[in-house]
Amino acid sequence: MHWKRPAKPRPFNRPGALSLEEQACARVALGVLRVRFGSLEKVATAMRINMETLRKAVKRGTVSAGVALDISRTAGVSFDDVITGRWPPKNSCPHCGHALDGDGSSQEG
Repeated sequence: MHWKRPAKPRPFNRPGALSLEEQACARVALGVLRVRFGSLEKVATAMRINMETLRKAVKRGTVSAGVALDISRTAGVSFDDVITGRWPPKNSCPHCGHALDGDGSSQEG
């Protein structure tokens, strides 16, 4: 019988690592950019990152701080707005960012 020490779990609080909530907010922002640019390939070009890097972030569901920073630069908003979920605003059109009512109609009358 061979005794083996259990593997240490990877820390989630590594410097530069985003929390699960921050990653979820960044994925929402990335989805809006995909709609606005028309495809993930165009988003990667606009972000000036390798398409495979972006594809892995989408497929695995993990967004690094670097990708989140690129999302914020491409969107023209602060990094903090992306990872806290302030951008895109809730109930806004993913194409233009215009605020919508809960039923999908414009708030302006």
